[in-house]
Amino acid sequence: MVQIAKEDREKYAEVVFNILCSYIRSETNIYTKAASDFNSTVIRTIINYLFIIDSKNPFKGLNADLSSSNLSGQNLDFCDFTGANFSFTYLGSISNSILDDCELGKAEIRTSFFRNNSLYGVKLHQTSFSMVEFKDKEFKGKTQNEKNELIAANFIHCKFYNVSFDDRDLFESNFICCIFRNCTFKNSAIIESKFLLSNLSNCDFTNINLFKSVDFSGSVFNNIVFNNFISECIFKGCRIDKPEEIFIMIDKYIDKSLTINTKIDDSFSPNTIFEKCNFTKFKLSDVNEIKEFMKKLEEIRELPLNKSKSIEQQDIV
Repeated sequence: MVQIAKEDREKYAEVVFNILCSYIRSETNIYTKAASDFNSTVIRTIINYLFIIDSKNPFKGLNADLSSSNLSGQNLDFCDFTGANFSFTYLGSISNSILDDCELGKAEIRTSFFRNNSLYGVKLHQTSFSMVEFKDKEFKGKTQNEKNELIAANFIHCKFYNVSFDDRDLFESNFICCIFRNCTFKNSAIIESKFLLSNLSNCDFTNINLFKSVDFSGSVFNNIVFNNFISECIFKGCRIDKPEEIFIMIDKYIDKSLTINTKIDDSFSPNTIFEKCNFTKFKLSDVNEIKEFMKKLEEIRELPLNKSKSIEQQDIV
């Protein structure tokens, strides 16, 4: 089938491409198949044929629909997924691949190997990342006028090194136990988002269009520059400390946040204006609230198939 597409790309490439993408969706569908229900070797071979970065690839330029697929165990390295639909998809390790303009709405990415990927214009709406390292990246659109919001995305135990969030709005997004180093958020808006139990060093939050309702509870700051106007933000248990090197130790961060006495606002620029911000002491009730929130975010999503089965069984009874 692939050979036919190579021999007459104009006539057969798109047809073959869509058939094989449909096969991947059908065989790895998260609603009907468990990981043990499909042949990973076959899926891996198809992915290699369809998306390998190669100027002679007959399928180059075609946009794939791989929504609701379980690709967490597949080799997705050195692939061109430009414009692909990965909504509701499980993804694993990805390196040296192109994810420009991809739809990752409600996708789940759980891996420690997410390196050297191009992410221009990627759409992250309710996307979940766990144990992912972002390095030397720009979360922005391909064009200067493209405003690409990051809405209700979740990042747990992730690392951001030399990452630019410039020109990209963050709304209701959550960063839990994350490490930020040399990151910028210029010309953006950060609204109703959380940076809980995180470590931020050498980060620039200046020139932000709107900085409102952001929760930094239990986080560590080191050489951070904030906007001159901050509204309704929470800084409970925040402190000045050294940059984190490897991993956020949750219990250690909680213990230090509970015993910290220094007010974090003493370290801000004297020109900073705080409107209805919370600098009160970190309490056990705050700890429990954060732990419950983390538990909710870290829960493995129950497959609709399992839900439907339980409903059918209840109906039978």
